[in-house]
Amino acid sequence: MGAHSLERNPIVIPLQLGSPSADDAIIAGAYAYFHRKFVVTNAVLVNGAAISASDTDYTIVNLKNGSNVVAEIDTREAHENGLTADVGKAMNVSSTYSTIAAGSTLTVQYDETDSGTSVALTNAVLLVFGYWKESA
Repeated sequence: MGAHSLERNPIVIPLQLGSPSADDAIIAGAYAYFHRKFVVTNAVLVNGAAISASDTDYTIVNLKNGSNVVAEIDTREAHENGLTADVGKAMNVSSTYSTIAAGSTLTVQYDETDSGTSVALTNAVLLVFGYWKESA
C-alpha cells in the first residue's frame, strides 16, 4: 500500500454568489475559511444567465485572499469572453497565490461595467476545487 496523498482527495467548495448588484464590492456571504493549508487547483463560475463578450458591457469576478487575486474571470472580448447560461466557465488561477495559508478567508469581489446593457450575475455559483496541503 503506497503513501497517502491529499492531492488524491479533491475538495469542491461551492460559494453562492447569488445576483449581486453592488459594483466593485465583496459579495456578502460568499466566504470560505481555511483551518489548514489548502491549494486551489481550479475555480469555475456558473451563471444563471448568458453574458455576451463585450469590451463595453462586462463583468469581472475575483476570488481573493486578502488583496491577492487567487482566480479571476473577465467577460471582455480580449479576455475570457462571455458566459453561457448554466454552463461552468473556468477561471484563471494564479500559480503565485494558489496556496492558501491556514487561517485565511477567501472572498469574492464583483465588478460590472455597462453602457446600458445589463451584465449582472444571476444566481451565480463559484466552485473552488483543490486539496488540503500537508504542513510546510
